Amino acid sequence: MNQRPRSRATLIMLALAWLVPSLAIAQKKEASAARSSFSFEPKETETVLAWAIQLVRAGRLEEATQRLKQVPHADPRLAREADRIQALASYRVELLESKVGKAVRLAEGAEISRVTAFADGQVELKDKVRSWAVPVTAIGPEALIAIQGRRAISGDHEWIAGYLRLLTGDSSFERYLSDEEEPDRALMADAGDYAKLAGIGRAAQILNDLGSESDPAVALDLLRSLTSQRDLPMVQSRLVSLREHAAGIVARSFDPSSLETLGLHAKIEKTDAGTPRLVYDFEDAKELEDFIEDKDYLEFDRGRLRGKARELPTRFELKNGALELQGASCIRQVLRFRAPMKVRYRVTYKSAPQDPNPVLIVGICADERESHVGFENVNRLYSLDRQNGVRKRRLFQEAKLLAEKSYSIELEHDGAQTAKVTVDTNWRQVQCGPTKQGHVILWFQTENGVRIDRLEIEGAVVLDERAKRLWVDSRLTELGFAASATKDE
Repeated sequence: MNQRPRSRATLIMLALAWLVPSLAIAQKKEASAARSSFSFEPKETETVLAWAIQLVRAGRLEEATQRLKQVPHADPRLAREADRIQALASYRVELLESKVGKAVRLAEGAEISRVTAFADGQVELKDKVRSWAVPVTAIGPEALIAIQGRRAISGDHEWIAGYLRLLTGDSSFERYLSDEEEPDRALMADAGDYAKLAGIGRAAQILNDLGSESDPAVALDLLRSLTSQRDLPMVQSRLVSLREHAAGIVARSFDPSSLETLGLHAKIEKTDAGTPRLVYDFEDAKELEDFIEDKDYLEFDRGRLRGKARELPTRFELKNGALELQGASCIRQVLRFRAPMKVRYRVTYKSAPQDPNPVLIVGICADERESHVGFENVNRLYSLDRQNGVRKRRLFQEAKLLAEKSYSIELEHDGAQTAKVTVDTNWRQVQCGPTKQGHVILWFQTENGVRIDRLEIEGAVVLDERAKRLWVDSRLTELGFAASATKDE
């Protein structure tokens, strides 16, 4: 029996019906993998102890006790902390039960409210304006100190007053402890651990939260907050997993419609037509991070040049508000641009008459096959089509290279078949090959060096997978993770 073909809309709906659950499953798998990578092994005794104390600070006493009980071997330090936490949990219940019907403050300096009931793990409160409930797991050491007020803790648990203050970082905790009682002496002996454990505990909490956080913005904030704890062994042992997790989060937040999100160090402007313009004035050393050295690019062409530039160390650096190039190499802007496009730059050749055949080529639409449009020094415009073996050029016959003269140059590809260059007020044009997108390159071979004190790139950015990869690596570098190798294939 013939079936009527499904409409395009129906096919799209079916595709979406399959895709949405698949994405949800993928994200759940990623979250599960993160939790597995960031969870703490029982053998990490110090980390488990720090995490348990961090939970206590948050009021999650029962969970903290369970964490400590998961360590299979007997550890006296963990056992002492587990006993303290259990005693604190009992004290919290007794204190809250005693406050039913009474006025309390939940924090130092907070408004007074009345406890109307305490049952089923909830503390019910009321003030002049409203009634509300607070889970007992949200009442940590600071709140307990405020609720206790000035009334002394009596009975066998007088040391808890010192314990609460030790947990909150209050240096006066010793005032609440006695040399004559064993629990007090044991707490004083362990007191030196808590400052160190606080830092480890914060890192442990961040790792725990990372494993379950689904909001990319929140997850990135958590990763940034790990910077100060990067040297901790528990963080060092998870750096590979952290980088992989961070890369996945960053990649999902990539916005191909926004050039500003790419993490470039150029000034980003817009032309009247809305085309992006990247401006490098070479005042900030970070601008060099937008360029990659590609020493092998056009290597074959170096054989036609004389001089000792290839024997010199390659140097490209910012100095006195300019990009200085010396030796023999090639650097390219990390992104690819699509014609129509323009590049404007100001260049000065240092001591040119004493530098045999100094060469600077600024190229546009430079692809991996080395096809491009280029302008050599101040007198040679050409188009190179490697795929078809075609090279076309136009010369400025009257142009001579002058030392210490600043040249203003504009190189343009019209997006069709023509490239044009303007040097000061003189111009030439040449017919282009088929390549209409690629990198901006600065190819140089010079003994004394050249200075570029301004570079403008105007054109549409090709925001493809390579751009995404570069952007992800730049974000990971900002987060403190080494970037992966990123080179066009």
